[in-house]
Amino acid sequence: MKKSDASYRNFNQLQSLKYARKANILALQTGNSERIAKSYHNMAIALTNQQMQKESIEYIEKAFQQEYTQKNIVFQAELMFIKANNHSIMGLYTMAYKENREALALLKNAQNSNSTFNLKAKILGEIGSSFYIEEKNIDSASKYYNLMQATLKKIPEKLVVYDLAKAYDAKGYFFLETKQSDSALYYFKKEYDLKIKYNEPVLYMQYCAFGDYYFETGDHEKALDYYLKTVQSLEQHQIQETNYVSVYKTLSEIYGQMGQKEKESYYIKRYAEINSKFAEANKKSTNEALKIILDEKEEDLQKSKSKLYWIIFGIILSALLASLIAYLLHQKTKRKKELEIIEKDKIITQKHEEFQELSEKLNPAFDEVIQLAKTNSPGFFTRFQEVYPEFSNKLLAINPNLITSELKFCALLFLNFSTKDISEFTFTSPKTVQNRKNSIRKKLNIQSDEDIYIWMKNL
Repeated sequence: MKKSDASYRNFNQLQSLKYARKANILALQTGNSERIAKSYHNMAIALTNQQMQKESIEYIEKAFQQEYTQKNIVFQAELMFIKANNHSIMGLYTMAYKENREALALLKNAQNSNSTFNLKAKILGEIGSSFYIEEKNIDSASKYYNLMQATLKKIPEKLVVYDLAKAYDAKGYFFLETKQSDSALYYFKKEYDLKIKYNEPVLYMQYCAFGDYYFETGDHEKALDYYLKTVQSLEQHQIQETNYVSVYKTLSEIYGQMGQKEKESYYIKRYAEINSKFAEANKKSTNEALKIILDEKEEDLQKSKSKLYWIIFGIILSALLASLIAYLLHQKTKRKKELEIIEKDKIITQKHEEFQELSEKLNPAFDEVIQLAKTNSPGFFTRFQEVYPEFSNKLLAINPNLITSELKFCALLFLNFSTKDISEFTFTSPKTVQNRKNSIRKKLNIQSDEDIYIWMKNL
């Protein structure tokens, strides 16, 4: 578990997942409820950061079933917060808001401690973000951001340098997006000064914030300087953060506006190289993560089959013994056991279906379609229709007026790409992607409380 935590802090989510799975195997052998729950917790976090929201939620539910979780309200709140984060990434903001409020309600009854305050601050920050992103409610968003900052102030500053810096960063971007540039710069400076105060060597987030500020306010020379510092910090510390790949593209655009064609070409090539490298690494990482989950599901399947065989054996033996006592008693007992077999068989069938669903993701044709989508290839939709020939026909049966671009967008949702993924691959903003999701919901009569990804899968 210590190795899993260390890997998470070093942004290596796949390694964190592997260590958490090893810990989980050992925990299950000992039967220690706390260790089982916490290993599921780490697996869930790693899968969240791998953009595997559905799988992450499955492990959160497993953690909730543990006796340790039922007795620990702070741990329950932590799990609820991770679950809300998954739903937020999936675009289910109403559900995420409800779960974050439930997590806050749990913490009201928790004993005050640094860890409790820290968790509460994270939840408040997420609620503030949901108000701004979903409703554009600036007053409510600002209120929750202020509550987040005030809560972190209850903890000794040196213990929450990273979290306090993230809080300043969130408030800075909030003010930048709401055109309150002076306030944005104030919080970006507080974020930077905090990192300097505690001799934090990795400053790419802070440099990028300054770059974004000066870019938005029209001072492209200063923006250029800070973006170059961002790239230098990323490469110096070998940070592989996909959220910052776009910095290379922005640098290319700035150099293009300055008429420096050579540097414009250099940075757009670097952007393409790094984007491709990350895409390949993400593909490999996702496949390895899927294999870990598949292995576990296969083990569960075999255990369920073994249990079923013993149940069948017990039924036969019970039936023989019961027949010696009385025919009616035998019939009653046999019927009861048969119902148990049916229920167990349903469980095995369900696990088998989950196993098949995850196996499909490792199919070569699926990999090819995924890669074409990630590179925004013109041949993506044609290949998708070859692999899934009935998908478009079913959509058109519901709404014959759907155009090709909408069918292609539905294909990306069917492949389980997040808002962030679609935004990156199609070179559009997350807001544009979210608007397209809402438009598709209306055209296909998908209810607002229904998961659009599951709807597409079940079509």
